[in-house]
Amino acid sequence: MVIPEVRQERLYQKIANLIIKLINDNIFPPGTFLPPERELAKQLGVSRASLREALIVLEISGWIVIQSGNGVIVSDKKHLASDYTIEEILSTRELVDSHCARLAAKVDSHCARLAALSRTKR
Repeated sequence: MVIPEVRQERLYQKIANLIIKLINDNIFPPGTFLPPERELAKQLGVSRASLREALIVLEISGWIVIQSGNGVIVSDKKHLASDYTIEEILSTRELVDSHCARLAAKVDSHCARLAALSRTKR
């Protein structure tokens, strides 16, 4: 028997998923603006910082467009950047980030060895 892993969602993921649900339920239809950040954070009962993180994730995944000084507009669903869930995008990012960190550590150690070799040749 396979027991599914319990994955704890971060607050910004919960907020992003809730906003996606509101978009899918046509509370915020495509082409409309979301309420101002301060108002939306108050309505959702979350901090503006957590809301901002969620909005960034939603913009990257194509759900919204953040227009500086103008507000946040809901994207047309036909033009979504991805059909993947927020969780799938974030778990992929975690894999890529950890791989990049390993590669960076190798590069750093190689650079240190090259510098040592360079010093011994002088």
